[in-house]
Amino acid sequence: MYNLFGDGEFFPNSVFASAMADILCDKTVNKLCEDFIFSVVGPNSNQFNMSRLGIYMAHDPAGTSSRNMLHFAQMINTKRFAPFDQGVDGNLRWYGTTYPPEYDMRAVHSDIYLFYSDYDWLATAEDVEEYLIPNLPTTSLKLARRLQGFNHNDFVWGLRARSEIYDPIANFIKVDSWKLYVHRNMTS
Repeated sequence: MYNLFGDGEFFPNSVFASAMADILCDKTVNKLCEDFIFSVVGPNSNQFNMSRLGIYMAHDPAGTSSRNMLHFAQMINTKRFAPFDQGVDGNLRWYGTTYPPEYDMRAVHSDIYLFYSDYDWLATAEDVEEYLIPNLPTTSLKLARRLQGFNHNDFVWGLRARSEIYDPIANFIKVDSWKLYVHRNMTS
């Protein structure tokens, strides 16, 4: 894949992509567009506002780098959460080993609030529960909330996203900001 696309953009949001979205998401073939979306991100969760389908498809899939896609594929194939595999010579130069070292999730010391779902096929509940959560420091993990019926896109566009994700996150930020404010004023 990397040899084919190089360091360029993978799945760019181009005139061609917009034209394909217009054709595939025309009201007469809406089902085809819907099937395409759900085949990638997870099953239909009934949170998708179909009246905005054309707008969504004009911006999604958004582009990413070919290297990012290759890195994602490397991690899936090796079942390792590690930096980009540069090949033996590159790995020796970058990491000092022939293979990239695994990320040490125990070294994460920021507060973490996880929202994940059984319907998300790109960041699966199984990966979150069997790999991510057990490898995070218990002092860092403040919340792990398994949401019911959120596919990958629902975290951004879902009709329940505001009430089940965004409002709680805004509240966590408010509470943490207040704690920081109080701490600074008590110690100064």
